[in-house]
Parts: sequence; C-alpha cells; structure tokens
Amino acid sequence: MNILCIDMPFPLGPAFRALGHRTVELSPAGADADAEQLIQEAGFTPDLVIQQERLAERLLVRSLDQIPCPTLFLAVDAHLNLFWQHCYARLFDAVLSPHLTLFEALPPDRKPPALLRCALPGYARPRRPFAERSVNLAFCARLTPERSVRLRMTELLRRLYGLETRQNLSLGEMLNFYSDARMVPNESIAREVNFRLLEAASCGALIFAQDIGPDQDALFTAGKELRVCRDGRELVEEIGFFLRRPDQAEKTAQAAWERVQREHLPVHRAAEILHFAAGLTRKRAEGDEARRLLWLSAVQLARAGRRARPLSAMLRQGLELAPHPEIAAALLCLQVESGRTDAAGALCRELAESAVYAESLDCNCAAGIYSLLRGDFAGARSFLARHLVRLPENIPERRVRPPESPSEYCRAWAALLRRTGRVARVGFRYRPEAGILPECAVECLLLADHLQRDDPETLRQLDGLCADIPAYMDFRRQILERRCRQAPENWRLLLDAGRTSLAVFRVEEGLAELDAAADAAARAGEARRFARVCRPKTIA
Repeated sequence: MNILCIDMPFPLGPAFRALGHRTVELSPAGADADAEQLIQEAGFTPDLVIQQERLAERLLVRSLDQIPCPTLFLAVDAHLNLFWQHCYARLFDAVLSPHLTLFEALPPDRKPPALLRCALPGYARPRRPFAERSVNLAFCARLTPERSVRLRMTELLRRLYGLETRQNLSLGEMLNFYSDARMVPNESIAREVNFRLLEAASCGALIFAQDIGPDQDALFTAGKELRVCRDGRELVEEIGFFLRRPDQAEKTAQAAWERVQREHLPVHRAAEILHFAAGLTRKRAEGDEARRLLWLSAVQLARAGRRARPLSAMLRQGLELAPHPEIAAALLCLQVESGRTDAAGALCRELAESAVYAESLDCNCAAGIYSLLRGDFAGARSFLARHLVRLPENIPERRVRPPESPSEYCRAWAALLRRTGRVARVGFRYRPEAGILPECAVECLLLADHLQRDDPETLRQLDGLCADIPAYMDFRRQILERRCRQAPENWRLLLDAGRTSLAVFRVEEGLAELDAAADAAARAGEARRFARVCRPKTIA
C-alpha cells in the first residue's frame, strides 16, 4: 500500500514501513496546501492519505475531495482546536483522535463521517526496577501563569512530597527523567488524554491520573494499571498511600508498562489505523460543501487570532462561494469583529429582509446579537421572534416570553443553542468585551453576564452548563464563588464550590468550603442529607 503522511512528526510513518507499506512523509511550508500538488510531490498514487494536525501554524489542505483514495485526519489536540476542526474534519472520510468523546458530543450535523479513538503511541523502553530509580515523584511540563491549575498541583505536591519538576526538556531527556521516577502525577489542560499519559507509562512509572473518562479508560484500566484521582485531596491521599507501599506502586506501574508494550507501540497503532481504513466508505464533503467547510475552518482560525491571512481576502473568498446560511453568518461575524460597521449593518438589513435565511439559527443569532450590541433592541427581538415562530410547536423554547432586557435576550439564544447541541466552542477564547459575536450557549451567557453583571439567573445557567464541561472546571469555580456570595447559607452551593475547588487543586480552600457547607446544612436541619452526599472515597 502507498501511504501519504502529511505533517506526521510522530513515529507512525516508520511503523507503516515496518508493516511493509511504502510511505512518503511531507511537511508543506505555510498555512495552505493543495492535495493534488502534494500527491505529485510524493511521486506515487496513494492508497491512503493521512494528515496529522500541526501543533504550530495550522495547515489547511484544499482539494481533498479530488483524492480518489480514503483520507484520514489525525486530531491530536482537539481539546484546544475543536472550534475549527468540526468544520475541517468533515473534509475527510474519518477522524482519528485520542479525544473521541469531544467529537461524539458534537451535534449530528457537525460530526465527522467516521471516528476512531486513536491516542498517539507510547515508546519501547526497558523497564527499570523501582530500586534503581532516584526520584519518588516527577513531573515535566510548562509551568506558566496561564496554567494556573497545573501550578497549584505542582506547588501542592512540591510542598508535601518534594515533587521534582522539569521544563523544556528534549523528548529523550524527558523520557530519561520519567525512567528515573517511581511516580508521575498527570494534569491535563482540559481533562483530556495527553502525551504525558503514554510517556510516563512507557517509562514504567506509576501514574496518578485525573478522571478523564472513556478516552482514558480505553487505554488503561483504573486501579490495575494506573490510579485515578477525582480531585486534589484524593491525589494527596493516594500518593501518600503508595509512598508507604512501594511494592504495590511498582506492581501497578509495571502493569501499565506491559500494556504499552503489548498494545500501545507505534506498530500497534499503525495496524489499528490500517484495519480501520480498510472498512471505510467515501463520505467526505465534496464540491460546494467542501469549499464552504474549508473557508469556515479558515474563518474560525482567523477569528481566534491563529491565522494571519488578510481579512479582506477572506471576505472576498466568502462572497465568491455558493450562498449558504453558515457563510452569511460568518461574513457578518468577520465584518463586525473587524470594525466594518457599514458592511455589517448592510448585511444585517439584508438578512432581516430575506426569507431565505429566516430559519437559520446561525444567521438569526448573529444578526440578533449584533443588533442588540449596536443598540437596536427592537431589531434584535425581531430576529429572535422570526426564529421562534418557525420552530415546532412542541418545543418549550418556542413558548418563551419576549425578553425584556439584554441579558434575558442573550439567555434566550443560549437556550436555543443548547437545544441544538451547541453548548461550547471548545478551544476558542471568547471575549465579550472585544465585541466578538457568540456562537454557542456558554458564550451567549458570558455576554449576558458582561451586559448585566452578577444576574443570579445568568450565573445559575452558566454554572449548570459548565458543570458538564470538564475543561471549564476552573472557570466554574469562579462562577460558584460569585453564587455563594449571593446565597451564603445555601449548603448545596457551598458543597459544589468545595468539590470544584478540590478538583482544581485548591485543597485548603476546598476543605474550608466543605466545612462551611456542613455548618450551613446543620443550621438548616439537613446534616444527615449532607453526610449522605459527602462520603469520602476509600483507597484500595
């Protein structure tokens, strides 16, 4: 088989060759490439094309619909990039990703044609006995103010257990560091399966992992091959427990190392990919749809500040595409966010007068929010009203009373977006103060909070949404702090605040909040109910 690998620095290319396949690896310069030109450069007709997400400047490949063989996209950082990958991924026949649950949670119209859970492979390393290792607890990662949760974890473990940290090591240096360590705590930016999980397991260290869920469970068995800790308190207790039981720690670490050697080396991952690709049928976007999704991918990257293409060229390209509601909404967002108020106003009026886009959630929401922000509340309400009247009669959101304030208006759109599965734009940094138009429920609520600070209903809804998004754990803690100030005797809120603080390694603060919750429950005569829902975990 001829396999074309695009932007694949990890060892899958050599693994394909080890399985007897001809493989060419290309890394195009710049942010754009043409698929047919890449095939010419490869010098063969491929039977399979795999593009891996580039971790630096993101690469967008056009003309993917012209490739006759199966195409795969390997999304290794979906937890930071899903906001544009949900468009780009549909240009391929399937997506491979360690973060399968993120793609599975997308609305049906935004899901890729096919999915394979595919964590990047581990390393074939000899296992050193714990007796030959000199470091009890090790952690290698960037430690910067932007990673506040990580800083809290490392400071806590350094103070209690002498955690040794390293930054900016080469791959070989990092693997040697972990091979000299008995135990490694893992922390991920958005509670996702990260590189560190396979790296530490490959080196035979005992991993203390966060509770990631199915993506992690598919790789290692909790309790047998690694330890899963729900929060900072459990992490502290687990590390103390296994420091006193080094034989048990080594047994668990060895089980994870054996799992890597048995199932998670590059040759294993390459075989999984080839077996999966053999059963694929062609379902990628083509023609006008493919051109639209490629442009929308570029738009999302540009709006996030990750693409330097001139905005005028991007607007011109959008106008040259076949008309579509998503294109119209994206054009409005680009015009608004680039300060082209005259063009944005004209497009908003065109959308208001056009029946073509009257049912479009994208157009009505973008135009309605823009009308609200420029002070046209009547116009904003008209976009909401025409959207509601076209919903089925049995949908509760249709019966909402007309909003009487800007924050109530934003909450109405949040409810409609949540109903369609557009809860969060994973990886996108939304800033309402910068005039960015919202595209999901969380962003509409953030705008509502910006327009009317500390509205109890807005905070309640934000809290509810963020409770189901692991990546928003630290932000949810901030929301709960504000809610607790509004209702200091609500023991359930105090309990949630304490649990959330513990989850983001604010252990002392979390324990104090749990004590406050217990006291508030006792004053309310509900001490027994509090005790039932606040039972500690037993380590075994």
